[in-house]
Amino acid sequence: MNMSRFLRVRQREGWVVVFHELHPTPLYVRTEEWWTFIALLDERHPFFSQLKERALLVTSSQEDDAEFARVEARLLRKLSVPRILYFILAQGCNFACGYCPVPRLARELGDDRLTVEDMQSGLKVWSRHLADEPPAESHVIFYGGEPLLNKPAFYAALAEIRQMRGAGGLPCDSLKLMLATNGSLVDDAIIDACLEHDVLVALGLDGGQETNDRYRRHADGNGTFDVIVDALHRLRARGVRTAVSASITPANVDRLDELSGILRELGVEKFGLNFLKGRALVDLVPLGRREAFERTSAEAVLRRHRAQGDEGYEYQVEKKIVAFRTGDFFPMDCTCYGNQLVVRPNGRISNCPFSGGDLGHVRSLGSDFRIAKTEVVAAWRQRLPLRHPEFRDRDAKALCGPGCAWGARDLTGDELAVDAALTAFTEEIFDELIWSEFTRG
Repeated sequence: MNMSRFLRVRQREGWVVVFHELHPTPLYVRTEEWWTFIALLDERHPFFSQLKERALLVTSSQEDDAEFARVEARLLRKLSVPRILYFILAQGCNFACGYCPVPRLARELGDDRLTVEDMQSGLKVWSRHLADEPPAESHVIFYGGEPLLNKPAFYAALAEIRQMRGAGGLPCDSLKLMLATNGSLVDDAIIDACLEHDVLVALGLDGGQETNDRYRRHADGNGTFDVIVDALHRLRARGVRTAVSASITPANVDRLDELSGILRELGVEKFGLNFLKGRALVDLVPLGRREAFERTSAEAVLRRHRAQGDEGYEYQVEKKIVAFRTGDFFPMDCTCYGNQLVVRPNGRISNCPFSGGDLGHVRSLGSDFRIAKTEVVAAWRQRLPLRHPEFRDRDAKALCGPGCAWGARDLTGDELAVDAALTAFTEEIFDELIWSEFTRG
């Protein structure tokens, strides 16, 4: 028997954790005992059978090759199920947040609004995808810009989705609806519609008034905290499910505990923390401080997770914990690799809400169109850590990939560049999880 090329070892305070980099179920061993075992490789030692069970001892390199192929094939199958449909209802926005790419995208792509006809065609295209392999859970996300700048399309989409559900063209119980809005245009009619159709409303909020209003501002320059909190209060008072998306900025990176307290008081169901992407890093963080800011951002998210525990972890942490504990190889931090279909306001199809990539007009696509088979998705999949040259020898690749493709390209011009902020975060998460069972014991 030989050691697998995927066997990895990390050391801490007289202990080592041994794991397979493609499915890292940890084995904890005293450091001295481990190196003694390695020197002798005694088949009678209990470690021998435990390593075999974890595929860390192999008879030949062909076993490692087969395991790599199995993991890659399984990942590609998962990435080919388009469980999310984005409707970019409006490209423009009535906010002008200091880190948001939307105003620039509106200038570059045009301030269009999705028509009802294009929305209906998008649902039909997506329904053909779902018929191939129905996912356990699927999502329609109404997005922007600010989607409520196009309320007619929002109302029409809710009605069309209800009709298609009734006719069997869309799933009933497993389909979830979400509206991602800044809250400024939420009125009683929108609240009524969200209640009637069970729409989760996700708003952006970056902290207390001073912290939030540093960067999250109206187009006229005024702060947005009061407007956002008012919308949250009105939504919660009527029983609408709510979530919050917070961007980590220089103003709040050391004050995430304050944000947690605010959200608890507001009764928010779930929240997610977003790392700065693309040119926003250049605009907000000087080059000499960027690496420190990225590391501090990752540590801030982890610090909050440690304080809260498993009951109340934020979405970015939650999905990594679930993947780790289920032995799932899932290092992607977005669903642009075949898991989602984006209908842009001009009716063109893309794989990413921020990318202007044009895969055809939604009304002219053939019945055989599948997002996972497009050249754009194939190119982006070269970022998978199983393929990316910078991740070939990284032991955290089961959870850690190169991050946001759009953000990396926006910042560097290179589609294969590493998104350093997300990579730093996921590597920190991996280190936390690989030692978690040991520290609990």
